[in-house]
Amino acid sequence: MIRHLSIFLIAPICSLFLLLSCEEAEEIPGITVTVTQPGHYTMVSELVTITCEASADNGIAKVELWIDGIYTGQEDTSEPYSFEWNTSQYEEGSQHVIIVRAYDVNNNTADSDSIIVTVTNQGSLPETPSLYPVEVDIDGYTLRWTQNHDEDFGAYDLYVASDTSMSDSTLVHSFTTVTDTVHQMTGLVEDEVRYYQVITRDLYGLKAGSNIEAYFISSAYFLNIFSGSVTGSYYSARSVQQTSDGGYILAGKASSAQNGYGDFLLIKTNEYGIEEWTRTFGGTQFDEATCVQQTSDGGYILTGNSNSYGSGELDFWLVKTDADGSREWAKTFGGSNNDHATSVKQTSDGGYILAGYTDSFGSGPHNAWLVKTDASGNEEWNNTYGDLADEEIHSVRQTSDGGYIAAGMFRSPDSGSTMEAWMLKIDALGTEAWDQSYGGDLTEAAYDIQQTSDGGYILAALTTTFGIGVSEAWLIKTDASGTEEWNNTLGGVADDYVRSVQQTSDGGYVIAGFTTSFGNGECDVWLVKTDAGGNEEWSQTFGNGADDRAYSVQQTSDGGYVLAGNYSSYDGSTPSGAWLIKTDNNGHAEQP
Repeated sequence: MIRHLSIFLIAPICSLFLLLSCEEAEEIPGITVTVTQPGHYTMVSELVTITCEASADNGIAKVELWIDGIYTGQEDTSEPYSFEWNTSQYEEGSQHVIIVRAYDVNNNTADSDSIIVTVTNQGSLPETPSLYPVEVDIDGYTLRWTQNHDEDFGAYDLYVASDTSMSDSTLVHSFTTVTDTVHQMTGLVEDEVRYYQVITRDLYGLKAGSNIEAYFISSAYFLNIFSGSVTGSYYSARSVQQTSDGGYILAGKASSAQNGYGDFLLIKTNEYGIEEWTRTFGGTQFDEATCVQQTSDGGYILTGNSNSYGSGELDFWLVKTDADGSREWAKTFGGSNNDHATSVKQTSDGGYILAGYTDSFGSGPHNAWLVKTDASGNEEWNNTYGDLADEEIHSVRQTSDGGYIAAGMFRSPDSGSTMEAWMLKIDALGTEAWDQSYGGDLTEAAYDIQQTSDGGYILAALTTTFGIGVSEAWLIKTDASGTEEWNNTLGGVADDYVRSVQQTSDGGYVIAGFTTSFGNGECDVWLVKTDAGGNEEWSQTFGNGADDRAYSVQQTSDGGYVLAGNYSSYDGSTPSGAWLIKTDNNGHAEQP
Protein backbone atom coordinates (compact mmCIF):
# COMPACT_ATOMS: atom_id res chain seq x y z
CA MET A 1 0.00 0.00 0.00
CA ILE A 2 2.73 2.37 0.83
CA ARG A 3 4.63 1.59 -2.33
CA HIS A 4 1.59 2.37 -4.52
CA LEU A 5 1.03 5.67 -2.73
CA SER A 6 4.58 6.86 -3.46
CA ILE A 7 4.11 6.21 -7.14
CA PHE A 8 0.86 8.09 -7.06
CA LEU A 9 2.46 11.20 -5.44
CA ILE A 10 5.47 11.29 -7.75
CA ALA A 11 3.35 11.24 -10.89
CA PRO A 12 1.65 14.63 -10.33
CA ILE A 13 4.99 16.29 -9.48
CA CYS A 14 6.46 15.09 -12.73
CA SER A 15 3.46 16.36 -14.59
CA LEU A 16 3.86 19.81 -12.97
CA PHE A 17 7.54 19.89 -13.87
CA LEU A 18 6.75 19.06 -17.47
CA LEU A 19 4.08 21.80 -17.56
CA LEU A 20 6.48 24.46 -16.22
CA SER A 21 9.13 23.41 -18.65
CA CYS A 22 6.74 23.82 -21.52
CA GLU A 23 5.80 27.42 -20.36
CA GLU A 24 9.43 28.51 -20.07
CA ALA A 25 9.98 27.24 -23.49
CA GLU A 26 7.51 29.82 -24.89
CA GLU A 27 9.40 32.74 -26.48
CA ILE A 28 9.28 36.09 -24.44
CA PRO A 29 10.55 39.10 -26.40
CA GLY A 30 13.84 40.47 -24.88
CA ILE A 31 13.66 44.02 -23.33
CA THR A 32 16.71 46.04 -22.44
CA VAL A 33 16.74 49.59 -21.00
CA THR A 34 19.76 51.65 -19.92
CA VAL A 35 19.98 55.21 -18.47
CA THR A 36 22.68 57.04 -20.41
CA GLN A 37 22.45 60.40 -18.61
CA PRO A 38 23.07 61.34 -15.82
CA GLY A 39 25.74 59.03 -14.59
CA HIS A 40 25.66 56.96 -11.43
CA TYR A 41 26.60 58.91 -8.26
CA THR A 42 26.70 62.31 -9.98
CA MET A 43 25.59 65.78 -8.83
CA VAL A 44 22.51 67.30 -10.48
CA SER A 45 20.82 70.71 -10.25
CA GLU A 46 17.92 72.74 -11.57
CA LEU A 47 16.28 71.04 -14.59
CA VAL A 48 17.97 67.70 -15.30
CA THR A 49 17.76 66.01 -18.72
CA ILE A 50 17.52 62.24 -18.34
CA THR A 51 18.23 60.14 -21.46
CA CYS A 52 17.99 56.40 -22.00
CA GLU A 53 18.26 53.65 -24.60
CA ALA A 54 15.60 50.92 -24.81
CA SER A 55 14.94 48.00 -27.14
CA ALA A 56 12.67 44.94 -27.35
CA ASP A 57 12.41 42.05 -29.78
CA ASN A 58 8.87 43.05 -30.68
CA GLY A 59 9.40 46.83 -30.25
CA ILE A 60 9.21 49.42 -27.46
CA ALA A 61 5.82 50.96 -26.81
CA LYS A 62 6.94 53.54 -24.23
CA VAL A 63 9.37 54.34 -21.46
CA GLU A 64 8.50 55.91 -18.08
CA LEU A 65 10.50 57.96 -15.55
CA TRP A 66 10.40 56.83 -11.92
CA ILE A 67 12.05 58.80 -9.08
CA ASP A 68 12.49 57.19 -5.69
CA GLY A 69 10.08 54.42 -6.65
CA ILE A 70 7.33 56.88 -7.60
CA TYR A 71 6.06 57.29 -11.14
CA THR A 72 6.55 60.94 -12.19
CA GLY A 73 3.83 60.90 -14.83
CA GLN A 74 6.39 61.39 -17.60
CA GLU A 75 6.60 58.97 -20.52
CA ASP A 76 8.20 58.96 -23.97
CA THR A 77 7.03 56.88 -26.94
CA SER A 78 9.66 57.64 -29.57
CA GLU A 79 13.39 57.66 -29.83
CA PRO A 80 15.59 59.29 -28.69
CA TYR A 81 14.03 58.79 -25.26
CA SER A 82 14.45 61.66 -22.74
CA PHE A 83 12.81 63.31 -19.74
CA GLU A 84 13.10 66.64 -17.90
CA TRP A 85 13.31 66.36 -14.10
CA ASN A 86 12.95 69.57 -12.03
CA THR A 87 15.03 69.22 -8.87
CA SER A 88 14.05 72.57 -7.33
CA GLN A 89 11.54 70.91 -4.98
CA TYR A 90 14.15 68.70 -3.33
CA GLU A 91 16.24 69.41 -0.28
CA GLU A 92 19.80 70.52 -0.83
CA GLY A 93 22.20 67.56 -0.62
CA SER A 94 19.46 64.91 -0.81
CA GLN A 95 20.04 61.66 -2.76
CA HIS A 96 17.50 60.23 -5.20
CA VAL A 97 17.09 57.05 -7.27
CA ILE A 98 16.36 57.28 -11.00
CA ILE A 99 14.83 54.28 -12.81
CA VAL A 100 13.45 54.12 -16.35
CA ARG A 101 10.81 51.47 -16.99
CA ALA A 102 10.35 50.19 -20.57
CA TYR A 103 7.20 48.60 -22.03
CA ASP A 104 7.11 46.46 -25.15
CA VAL A 105 4.10 46.26 -27.45
CA ASN A 106 2.66 43.37 -25.40
CA ASN A 107 2.93 45.45 -22.21
CA ASN A 108 5.82 43.44 -20.87
CA THR A 109 8.17 45.57 -18.74
CA ALA A 110 11.76 45.83 -17.72
CA ASP A 111 13.54 48.35 -15.45
CA SER A 112 16.91 49.97 -15.89
CA ASP A 113 19.60 49.71 -13.32
CA SER A 114 19.17 52.27 -10.51
CA ILE A 115 21.02 55.56 -10.93
CA ILE A 116 21.72 57.37 -7.66
CA VAL A 117 22.22 61.16 -7.88
CA THR A 118 22.67 64.04 -5.37
CA VAL A 119 20.78 67.34 -5.71
CA THR A 120 23.02 70.43 -5.37
CA ASN A 121 21.01 73.52 -6.23
CA GLN A 122 22.72 75.99 -3.90
CA GLY A 123 25.02 77.32 -6.58
CA SER A 124 22.14 77.54 -9.04
CA LEU A 125 19.81 79.73 -6.98
CA PRO A 126 18.70 83.01 -8.51
CA GLU A 127 20.63 86.17 -7.76
CA THR A 128 19.46 87.41 -4.35
CA PRO A 129 17.35 90.56 -4.70
CA SER A 130 17.70 93.58 -2.41
CA LEU A 131 14.58 95.47 -1.37
CA TYR A 132 15.18 99.17 -0.76
CA PRO A 133 13.58 101.04 2.17
CA VAL A 134 9.96 101.90 1.45
CA GLU A 135 9.60 105.35 -0.11
CA VAL A 136 6.55 107.24 1.16
CA ASP A 137 5.24 110.26 -0.69
CA ILE A 138 2.16 112.41 -0.62
CA ASP A 139 0.11 109.98 -2.76
CA GLY A 140 1.18 106.63 -1.34
CA TYR A 141 4.35 104.59 -1.12
CA THR A 142 6.78 102.92 -3.50
CA LEU A 143 8.67 99.64 -3.31
CA ARG A 144 11.90 99.24 -5.29
CA TRP A 145 14.29 96.31 -5.60
CA THR A 146 17.43 95.36 -7.51
CA GLN A 147 17.19 93.91 -11.01
CA ASN A 148 18.01 90.25 -11.64
CA HIS A 149 20.74 89.42 -14.17
CA ASP A 150 20.28 85.63 -14.53
CA GLU A 151 19.60 84.17 -17.97
CA ASP A 152 16.96 81.86 -16.49
CA PHE A 153 14.98 84.63 -14.74
CA GLY A 154 11.36 83.70 -14.20
CA ALA A 155 9.57 86.29 -12.07
CA TYR A 156 9.62 88.61 -9.07
CA ASP A 157 6.96 87.80 -6.47
CA LEU A 158 6.13 90.62 -4.05
CA TYR A 159 4.69 89.51 -0.70
CA VAL A 160 3.20 91.41 2.25
CA ALA A 161 2.79 90.21 5.83
CA SER A 162 1.88 91.49 9.28
CA ASP A 163 5.17 90.53 10.99
CA THR A 164 8.81 89.98 10.17
CA SER A 165 8.46 86.20 10.06
CA MET A 166 6.36 86.60 6.89
CA SER A 167 4.41 83.57 8.11
CA ASP A 168 1.07 85.03 7.02
CA SER A 169 2.40 86.52 3.79
CA THR A 170 0.14 87.01 0.80
CA LEU A 171 1.14 87.64 -2.80
CA VAL A 172 0.74 91.27 -3.82
CA HIS A 173 1.81 90.87 -7.44
CA SER A 174 4.07 88.84 -9.74
CA PHE A 175 6.31 90.61 -12.26
CA THR A 176 7.52 88.50 -15.20
CA THR A 177 9.50 91.26 -16.91
CA VAL A 178 13.04 91.44 -15.56
CA THR A 179 13.14 95.26 -15.70
CA ASP A 180 9.95 95.65 -13.62
CA THR A 181 11.54 96.49 -10.28
CA VAL A 182 9.16 99.17 -8.99
CA HIS A 183 5.69 98.82 -7.49
CA GLN A 184 3.60 101.76 -6.34
CA MET A 185 0.90 101.50 -3.71
CA THR A 186 -1.73 104.20 -3.33
CA GLY A 187 -3.27 105.33 -0.08
CA LEU A 188 -1.70 105.90 3.32
CA VAL A 189 -2.94 104.05 6.40
CA GLU A 190 -1.78 105.52 9.70
CA ASP A 191 -0.28 103.30 12.42
CA GLU A 192 -0.55 100.12 10.32
CA VAL A 193 2.65 98.11 9.99
CA ARG A 194 3.22 96.13 6.81
CA TYR A 195 6.27 94.03 6.00
CA TYR A 196 7.35 93.41 2.41
CA GLN A 197 9.67 90.90 0.75
CA VAL A 198 10.57 90.16 -2.87
CA ILE A 199 11.16 86.56 -3.98
CA THR A 200 12.98 86.00 -7.28
CA ARG A 201 12.07 82.78 -9.14
CA ASP A 202 13.99 81.25 -12.01
CA LEU A 203 12.44 79.25 -14.85
CA TYR A 204 12.90 76.03 -12.89
CA GLY A 205 11.21 77.25 -9.74
CA LEU A 206 14.32 77.89 -7.68
CA LYS A 207 13.85 80.90 -5.40
CA ALA A 208 15.89 83.56 -3.60
CA GLY A 209 14.38 85.99 -1.08
CA SER A 210 15.24 89.61 -0.38
CA ASN A 211 15.59 91.38 2.93
CA ILE A 212 12.36 92.44 4.64
CA GLU A 213 11.35 96.10 4.72
CA ALA A 214 8.59 97.69 6.80
CA TYR A 215 5.99 100.24 5.77
CA PHE A 216 4.76 102.39 8.64
CA ILE A 217 3.52 105.95 8.94
CA SER A 218 2.34 107.82 11.99
CA SER A 219 1.74 111.44 12.82
CA ALA A 220 2.88 110.67 16.37
CA TYR A 221 6.48 109.82 15.52
CA PHE A 222 8.82 109.52 12.55
CA LEU A 223 12.41 110.11 11.49
CA ASN A 224 12.60 111.42 7.93
CA ILE A 225 15.70 112.37 5.97
CA PHE A 226 15.64 114.81 3.06
CA SER A 227 18.72 114.53 0.87
CA GLY A 228 17.76 116.08 -2.46
CA SER A 229 17.10 114.51 -5.84
CA VAL A 230 20.28 115.71 -7.59
CA THR A 231 23.35 113.48 -7.39
CA GLY A 232 25.94 115.11 -5.16
CA SER A 233 23.42 117.37 -3.42
CA TYR A 234 23.31 117.80 0.35
CA TYR A 235 20.54 119.23 2.48
CA SER A 236 20.86 120.55 6.03
CA ALA A 237 18.18 122.00 8.32
CA ARG A 238 18.43 124.78 10.89
CA SER A 239 14.82 125.59 11.77
CA VAL A 240 11.40 123.90 11.98
CA GLN A 241 7.87 124.92 12.86
CA GLN A 242 4.55 123.10 12.89
CA THR A 243 2.23 124.74 10.38
CA SER A 244 -1.45 125.60 10.71
CA ASP A 245 -2.48 122.50 8.69
CA GLY A 246 -0.67 120.16 11.09
CA GLY A 247 2.33 119.71 8.81
CA TYR A 248 5.83 121.15 9.14
CA ILE A 249 8.06 123.74 7.50
CA LEU A 250 11.86 123.34 7.51
CA ALA A 251 14.55 125.80 6.50
CA GLY A 252 18.25 125.33 5.93
CA LYS A 253 20.74 124.94 3.11
CA ALA A 254 20.76 123.00 -0.17
CA SER A 255 24.22 122.41 -1.57
CA SER A 256 25.16 120.94 -4.94
CA ALA A 257 27.57 121.45 -7.79
CA GLN A 258 24.84 123.30 -9.66
CA ASN A 259 24.14 126.00 -7.06
CA GLY A 260 27.59 127.14 -6.02
CA TYR A 261 28.14 126.94 -2.29
CA GLY A 262 24.51 126.62 -1.26
CA ASP A 263 20.98 127.99 -1.50
CA PHE A 264 18.22 128.78 0.94
CA LEU A 265 16.25 125.56 1.41
CA LEU A 266 12.54 125.44 2.26
CA ILE A 267 10.71 122.10 2.68
CA LYS A 268 6.99 121.69 3.43
CA THR A 269 5.70 118.35 4.72
CA ASN A 270 2.36 116.95 5.76
CA GLU A 271 1.59 115.69 9.28
CA TYR A 272 3.48 112.45 8.59
CA GLY A 273 6.66 114.29 7.65
CA ILE A 274 6.15 113.40 3.97
CA GLU A 275 7.42 116.04 1.58
CA GLU A 276 4.76 118.11 -0.15
CA TRP A 277 7.15 120.46 -1.91
CA THR A 278 10.70 121.81 -1.78
CA ARG A 279 11.91 125.26 -2.82
CA THR A 280 15.40 126.73 -3.07
CA PHE A 281 16.45 130.38 -3.34
CA GLY A 282 19.88 131.77 -4.04
CA GLY A 283 22.57 132.78 -6.46
CA THR A 284 25.99 131.54 -7.46
CA GLN A 285 27.65 132.05 -4.06
CA PHE A 286 26.97 130.99 -0.48
CA ASP A 287 23.36 131.33 0.71
CA GLU A 288 21.96 129.61 3.82
CA ALA A 289 18.67 129.98 5.68
CA THR A 290 18.93 129.94 9.47
CA CYS A 291 15.32 130.54 10.56
CA VAL A 292 11.77 130.16 9.25
CA GLN A 293 8.31 131.06 10.52
CA GLN A 294 4.83 130.69 9.07
CA THR A 295 3.27 134.11 8.62
CA SER A 296 -0.25 135.28 9.38
CA ASP A 297 -1.23 135.07 5.69
CA GLY A 298 -0.27 131.38 5.50
CA GLY A 299 3.02 132.04 3.75
CA TYR A 300 6.53 131.88 5.18
CA ILE A 301 9.32 134.25 6.18
CA LEU A 302 12.95 133.10 6.04
CA THR A 303 16.16 134.77 7.00
CA GLY A 304 19.78 133.79 6.76
CA ASN A 305 23.02 134.77 5.12
CA SER A 306 23.76 135.57 1.49
CA ASN A 307 27.00 136.05 -0.36
CA SER A 308 25.17 136.13 -3.69
CA TYR A 309 23.19 139.31 -3.02
CA GLY A 310 23.72 142.55 -1.11
CA SER A 311 26.59 144.96 -0.82
CA GLY A 312 29.05 143.10 1.36
CA GLU A 313 30.69 139.76 1.82
CA LEU A 314 27.78 138.24 3.74
CA ASP A 315 24.50 140.09 4.24
CA PHE A 316 21.23 139.53 6.04
CA TRP A 317 18.79 138.10 3.48
CA LEU A 318 15.05 138.18 4.15
CA VAL A 319 12.79 136.12 1.85
CA LYS A 320 8.97 136.09 1.90
CA THR A 321 7.00 133.32 0.16
CA ASP A 322 3.36 132.48 -0.31
CA ALA A 323 1.72 129.33 1.07
CA ASP A 324 3.13 127.24 -1.80
CA GLY A 325 6.68 128.44 -1.24
CA SER A 326 6.80 130.76 -4.26
CA ARG A 327 8.91 133.83 -3.58
CA GLU A 328 6.97 137.06 -3.21
CA TRP A 329 9.90 139.35 -2.39
CA ALA A 330 13.43 139.36 -0.95
CA LYS A 331 15.48 142.04 0.81
CA THR A 332 19.13 142.32 1.86
CA PHE A 333 20.58 144.27 4.79
CA GLY A 334 24.27 144.83 5.44
CA GLY A 335 27.42 146.76 4.77
CA SER A 336 30.77 146.11 3.18
CA ASN A 337 31.83 143.37 5.62
CA ASN A 338 30.25 140.21 6.99
CA ASP A 339 26.78 140.45 8.49
CA HIS A 340 25.16 137.26 9.83
CA ALA A 341 21.40 136.81 10.31
CA THR A 342 20.40 134.19 12.87
CA SER A 343 16.72 134.73 13.69
CA VAL A 344 13.48 136.24 12.37
CA LYS A 345 9.98 136.62 13.82
CA GLN A 346 6.84 138.24 12.48
CA THR A 347 5.79 141.08 14.73
CA SER A 348 2.34 142.05 15.96
CA ASP A 349 2.12 144.87 13.38
CA GLY A 350 2.66 142.42 10.50
CA GLY A 351 6.30 143.38 10.00
CA TYR A 352 9.44 141.45 10.93
CA ILE A 353 12.28 141.60 13.44
CA LEU A 354 15.65 140.21 12.32
CA ALA A 355 18.56 139.44 14.61
CA GLY A 356 22.22 138.60 14.18
CA TYR A 357 25.57 140.33 14.28
CA THR A 358 27.51 142.69 12.07
CA ASP A 359 31.10 143.49 11.17
CA SER A 360 29.95 146.44 9.06
CA PHE A 361 28.28 148.67 11.65
CA GLY A 362 28.57 149.56 15.33
CA SER A 363 31.26 150.82 17.64
CA GLY A 364 33.16 147.56 17.85
CA PRO A 365 34.57 145.09 15.35
CA HIS A 366 31.72 142.63 15.92
CA ASN A 367 28.42 143.94 17.28
CA ALA A 368 24.93 142.55 17.87
CA TRP A 369 22.42 143.83 15.32
CA LEU A 370 18.62 144.09 15.08
CA VAL A 371 16.69 145.16 11.99
CA LYS A 372 12.94 145.94 12.05
CA THR A 373 10.96 145.97 8.79
CA ASP A 374 7.39 146.57 7.70
CA ALA A 375 5.21 143.83 6.17
CA SER A 376 6.92 144.28 2.79
CA GLY A 377 10.43 143.95 4.15
CA ASN A 378 11.26 147.64 4.04
CA GLU A 379 13.53 148.73 6.89
CA GLU A 380 11.88 150.79 9.64
CA TRP A 381 14.90 150.90 11.93
CA ASN A 382 18.12 149.08 12.74
CA ASN A 383 20.32 149.22 15.81
CA THR A 384 23.60 147.75 16.98
CA TYR A 385 24.26 146.71 20.57
CA GLY A 386 27.58 146.55 22.37
CA ASP A 387 30.69 148.68 22.55
CA LEU A 388 34.24 147.73 21.74
CA ALA A 389 33.62 144.08 22.61
CA ASP A 390 32.41 141.15 20.55
CA GLU A 391 28.65 140.66 20.78
CA GLU A 392 26.29 138.36 18.89
CA ILE A 393 22.53 137.82 18.96
CA HIS A 394 21.45 134.25 18.21
CA SER A 395 17.73 134.51 18.97
CA VAL A 396 15.06 137.20 19.19
CA ARG A 397 11.37 137.16 20.12
CA GLN A 398 8.74 139.83 20.56
CA THR A 399 7.61 140.21 24.15
CA SER A 400 4.14 140.79 25.58
CA ASP A 401 4.83 144.54 25.98
CA GLY A 402 5.52 144.96 22.26
CA GLY A 403 9.27 145.12 22.70
CA TYR A 404 11.85 142.38 22.15
CA ILE A 405 14.01 139.97 24.09
CA ALA A 406 17.27 138.81 22.53
CA ALA A 407 19.96 136.34 23.55
CA GLY A 408 23.50 135.71 22.44
CA MET A 409 27.01 136.11 23.73
CA PHE A 410 29.15 138.95 25.06
CA ARG A 411 32.92 139.28 25.34
CA SER A 412 34.44 142.42 26.84
CA PRO A 413 37.79 143.76 25.56
CA ASP A 414 39.60 143.05 28.84
CA SER A 415 38.25 139.50 29.31
CA GLY A 416 40.57 137.80 26.83
CA SER A 417 38.90 134.70 25.45
CA THR A 418 36.19 134.59 28.12
CA MET A 419 32.63 134.91 26.81
CA GLU A 420 29.37 135.20 28.71
CA ALA A 421 25.78 134.34 27.89
CA TRP A 422 23.95 137.58 27.18
CA MET A 423 20.34 138.74 27.38
CA LEU A 424 19.03 142.09 26.07
CA LYS A 425 15.64 143.70 26.55
CA ILE A 426 14.74 146.09 23.72
CA ASP A 427 11.75 148.40 23.49
CA ALA A 428 9.44 148.57 20.46
CA LEU A 429 11.64 151.20 18.78
CA GLY A 430 14.89 149.29 19.18
CA THR A 431 16.28 151.08 22.21
CA GLU A 432 18.01 148.91 24.76
CA ALA A 433 16.13 148.81 28.09
CA TRP A 434 18.58 146.59 29.99
CA ASP A 435 20.98 143.74 29.53
CA GLN A 436 22.27 140.92 31.71
CA SER A 437 25.22 138.58 31.33
CA TYR A 438 25.71 135.15 32.88
CA GLY A 439 28.90 133.17 33.17
CA GLY A 440 32.02 132.15 35.02
CA ASP A 441 35.72 132.03 34.35
CA LEU A 442 35.58 130.28 30.97
CA THR A 443 33.25 130.37 27.96
CA GLU A 444 29.46 130.68 27.94
CA ALA A 445 27.07 131.62 25.11
CA ALA A 446 23.28 131.73 24.75
CA TYR A 447 21.56 130.32 21.66
CA ASP A 448 17.82 130.62 22.29
CA ILE A 449 15.41 132.51 24.52
CA GLN A 450 11.68 132.58 25.18
CA GLN A 451 9.40 134.63 27.38
CA THR A 452 7.77 132.32 29.91
CA SER A 453 4.18 132.20 31.11
CA ASP A 454 5.07 134.11 34.31
CA GLY A 455 6.54 137.02 32.34
CA GLY A 456 10.13 135.98 32.90
CA TYR A 457 12.52 134.33 30.48
CA ILE A 458 14.15 130.97 29.84
CA LEU A 459 17.62 131.03 28.32
CA ALA A 460 19.30 128.06 26.62
CA ALA A 461 23.07 128.37 26.74
CA LEU A 462 26.40 126.59 26.58
CA THR A 463 28.77 126.56 29.53
CA THR A 464 32.34 125.37 29.92
CA THR A 465 32.64 126.73 33.47
CA PHE A 466 29.90 124.78 35.23
CA GLY A 467 28.85 121.14 35.25
CA ILE A 468 30.80 117.88 35.09
CA GLY A 469 31.64 117.80 31.40
CA VAL A 470 33.91 119.63 29.01
CA SER A 471 30.92 121.67 27.86
CA GLU A 472 27.31 121.36 28.97
CA ALA A 473 23.83 122.58 28.18
CA TRP A 474 22.87 125.34 30.55
CA LEU A 475 19.33 126.47 31.37
CA ILE A 476 18.89 129.85 33.05
CA LYS A 477 15.51 131.04 34.32
CA THR A 478 15.08 134.74 35.08
CA ASP A 479 12.35 137.06 36.21
CA ALA A 480 10.95 139.81 33.99
CA SER A 481 14.00 142.00 34.70
CA GLY A 482 16.54 139.36 33.75
CA THR A 483 17.48 138.58 37.35
CA GLU A 484 18.41 134.93 37.67
CA GLU A 485 15.93 132.72 39.55
CA TRP A 486 17.73 129.43 38.97
CA ASN A 487 20.15 127.75 36.60
CA ASN A 488 20.83 124.11 35.85
CA THR A 489 23.41 122.24 33.78
CA LEU A 490 22.53 119.18 31.72
CA GLY A 491 24.97 116.73 30.17
CA GLY A 492 27.67 114.14 30.72
CA VAL A 493 31.44 114.03 30.91
CA ALA A 494 32.12 115.00 27.29
CA ASP A 495 30.69 117.78 25.09
CA ASP A 496 26.96 118.55 25.12
CA TYR A 497 25.36 121.46 23.28
CA VAL A 498 21.93 123.09 23.31
CA ARG A 499 20.59 125.14 20.40
CA SER A 500 16.85 125.50 21.06
CA VAL A 501 14.45 125.76 24.02
CA GLN A 502 10.70 126.05 24.50
CA GLN A 503 8.45 126.15 27.52
CA THR A 504 6.08 123.17 27.39
CA SER A 505 2.37 122.97 28.15
CA ASP A 506 3.03 121.48 31.62
CA GLY A 507 5.21 124.45 32.63
CA GLY A 508 8.48 122.60 32.08
CA TYR A 509 10.95 122.97 29.24
CA VAL A 510 12.23 121.03 26.25
CA ILE A 511 15.68 121.59 24.78
CA ALA A 512 17.36 120.20 21.69
CA GLY A 513 20.96 120.09 20.55
CA PHE A 514 23.65 117.45 20.20
CA THR A 515 25.79 115.33 22.49
CA THR A 516 29.04 113.40 22.54
CA SER A 517 28.40 112.13 26.09
CA PHE A 518 25.43 109.94 25.21
CA GLY A 519 24.04 108.04 22.24
CA ASN A 520 25.43 105.74 19.56
CA GLY A 521 27.90 107.83 17.64
CA GLU A 522 30.55 110.47 17.75
CA CYS A 523 27.77 113.08 17.97
CA ASP A 524 24.02 112.42 18.30
CA VAL A 525 20.85 114.47 18.29
CA TRP A 526 19.91 115.19 21.90
CA LEU A 527 16.40 115.90 23.25
CA VAL A 528 15.86 116.69 26.93
CA LYS A 529 12.64 117.36 28.87
CA THR A 530 12.81 119.13 32.23
CA ASP A 531 10.33 120.08 34.91
CA ALA A 532 9.54 123.70 35.78
CA GLY A 533 12.72 123.90 37.85
CA GLY A 534 14.99 122.76 35.05
CA ASN A 535 15.50 119.25 36.46
CA GLU A 536 15.76 116.55 33.84
CA GLU A 537 12.69 114.30 33.51
CA TRP A 538 13.94 112.31 30.53
CA SER A 539 16.32 112.54 27.60
CA GLN A 540 16.57 110.81 24.23
CA THR A 541 19.29 110.56 21.61
CA PHE A 542 18.98 109.90 17.88
CA GLY A 543 21.83 108.93 15.60
CA ASN A 544 23.56 106.11 13.74
CA GLY A 545 27.20 106.44 14.67
CA ALA A 546 28.21 109.52 12.71
CA ASP A 547 27.69 113.28 13.24
CA ASP A 548 23.98 113.99 13.85
CA ARG A 549 22.77 117.33 15.23
CA ALA A 550 19.56 119.17 16.09
CA TYR A 551 19.19 122.94 15.93
CA SER A 552 15.48 123.53 16.50
CA VAL A 553 12.68 122.04 18.62
CA GLN A 554 9.01 122.79 19.13
CA GLN A 555 6.24 121.14 21.11
CA THR A 556 3.52 120.00 18.70
CA SER A 557 -0.25 120.18 18.96
CA ASP A 558 -0.47 116.51 20.04
CA GLY A 559 1.89 117.07 22.97
CA GLY A 560 4.90 115.54 21.24
CA TYR A 561 7.97 117.29 19.83
CA VAL A 562 9.40 118.07 16.41
CA LEU A 563 13.13 118.58 15.79
CA ALA A 564 15.15 119.67 12.78
CA GLY A 565 18.82 119.18 12.13
CA ASN A 566 21.34 117.15 10.16
CA TYR A 567 21.77 113.42 9.62
CA SER A 568 25.14 112.02 8.56
CA SER A 569 25.36 108.46 7.27
CA TYR A 570 28.01 106.40 9.04
CA ASP A 571 28.57 103.81 6.30
CA GLY A 572 26.82 105.30 3.26
CA SER A 573 23.90 102.85 3.51
CA THR A 574 21.50 105.79 3.79
CA PRO A 575 21.92 109.28 2.37
CA SER A 576 22.96 112.17 4.58
CA GLY A 577 20.69 115.18 4.71
CA ALA A 578 18.24 117.36 6.58
CA TRP A 579 16.63 115.42 9.41
CA LEU A 580 13.05 115.90 10.56
CA ILE A 581 12.25 114.02 13.77
CA LYS A 582 8.80 113.78 15.34
CA THR A 583 8.47 112.19 18.78
CA ASP A 584 5.64 111.39 21.14
CA ASN A 585 5.32 113.20 24.48
CA ASN A 586 8.04 111.00 25.98
CA GLY A 587 10.53 111.66 23.22
CA HIS A 588 10.09 108.28 21.54
CA ALA A 589 10.38 108.02 17.75
CA GLU A 590 10.91 104.28 17.27
CA GLN A 591 10.04 102.76 13.93
CA PRO A 592 9.06 99.09 13.46
